[in-house]
Formats: sequence, C-alpha cells, structure tokens
Amino acid sequence: MANMLVSSLIISFGGFQLIISGQNSIVNFVRFLLYLISVSIQLYAVCYLGTTLISLSTKTAHYLSMCNWEGGFISRNSPLIDESDVMEAHCLNQKQPIWQHIDYPPSDVNFRRKLSFMILRSNRPAKLTAMKFAEISLETFNQILSTSVSFFAVLKTFMDRIA
Repeated sequence: MANMLVSSLIISFGGFQLIISGQNSIVNFVRFLLYLISVSIQLYAVCYLGTTLISLSTKTAHYLSMCNWEGGFISRNSPLIDESDVMEAHCLNQKQPIWQHIDYPPSDVNFRRKLSFMILRSNRPAKLTAMKFAEISLETFNQILSTSVSFFAVLKTFMDRIA
C-alpha cells in the first residue's frame, strides 16, 4: 500500500522536478527522466505480476477439470494434449511413446471430493492486494499514473501562477 501511494507522489514530484531542472541543464533533465522511468518500471513489474496471477488463477478450474479424473484412455484429440501450454505431445511421445495405450483407472471418491473443493475454490481468482484496499493489476497501474499526472498538473498550474 505504501509503495502504491509513494509511487504516485514520486512520479508527480519527479515530473515536476524534470520540468524545472530540465530548463537549466540537459544532464539534470536526463537524470530525472531516467529516475521517472525506473520508478515506473518498478511499479509496472509489480502490477504486471498481479495481473498475471489473476489471469492464471482463473484458468485453474479449467485445468483441474481436465486431469482425466474419470479414467479411460487419453485420445489424441484430448484437451490435455491439444493445449500446448498444458503439455506438448511431441515431448510426451519422446519420453513415453505408449502413453496413448494406457488405460487409466477412474479416481476414487476421496480424490473426486478434493478435486471438487479445489475447483470450487479456484472460481475465485487469487489476487495481490495493497492492504485489502485495492487489488494490484495493470488497471491499478493506469490509475496510479493518471493520479500522478493529475497531481503533476496541479503542481505545474500552481508553479505557473507563482512565476
């Protein structure tokens, strides 16, 4: 939470210093520009990871339901094989060429009960939060940048009235 709030202020004041010191020296302009870029990249990385966590956690129920819990043979057209991010069929064929001829037994009741609880839980996405006030995502990153730009505009307007 502190990182999100402080980042907004740092971006605002950094942009303000970029404008003020950039008028006097190109070295200071480049210095503050690089500082603003590094702060933005650090904030973007955290928000991107939060979005990735949300995205992947929503797919968990789909992958759990494809675990061949009902038993039987895995056909060539099975969703387990078709989706390249689950497993790659050519790698599986190199390691175990007889995979398609194995008759898998159905799962027991205990496994099915645990699987249903896992699927039920995975319907709610996992999220990174800032002290439970806001979820960390790219949408949050956009909100922080827009807040920073608004605050920067207020500082710039105030500075223009003084000068």
